[in-house]
Amino acid sequence: RRHTRYGTVTGVQTCALPICVATLSAEDAGSLDWPLEGNLIYEFGRDQRPNGTVIRWNGIGIAARTGTPVMAVKAGVVAYAGPFEGYGPTVMLSHGNGFYTLYLYLEDIGVVEGREVTAGQVVGTVGGADTPEGPHLEFQIRAPLDGTSPQAQDPLLWLRSR
Repeated sequence: RRHTRYGTVTGVQTCALPICVATLSAEDAGSLDWPLEGNLIYEFGRDQRPNGTVIRWNGIGIAARTGTPVMAVKAGVVAYAGPFEGYGPTVMLSHGNGFYTLYLYLEDIGVVEGREVTAGQVVGTVGGADTPEGPHLEFQIRAPLDGTSPQAQDPLLWLRSR
């Protein structure tokens, strides 16, 4: 748990605006633009490896060249921009009402905590070159379920089909 001047990164909604305006809601499911172009290298959920190891992905992996720009899928406020527990440089955007998008395995961060971003604005660049998957972005969506704290959701249900 990391505390910022704008709230708590895990748990309760983070918002730097004088009045929190929700920019992401359940009605947006299936309509969001992708944060970048690239091949899907892993999907949300449980993945059993050939050696029997089970991994739970909390987002999707999108392969792209190192340094490829990564865009915000929806307007929001930068709740966190910095290194994050094994993911390296990370950006977390708060969209109000407990909705968040996370951009993990970045090479560079292009935004500052507490600042507003617009949909399509570059939040960073693809990194992850040192991961087993190679250069890629892990994209996550967190949303409240029945009044609970934000939970990982399958981003493919939120992004436009392609």
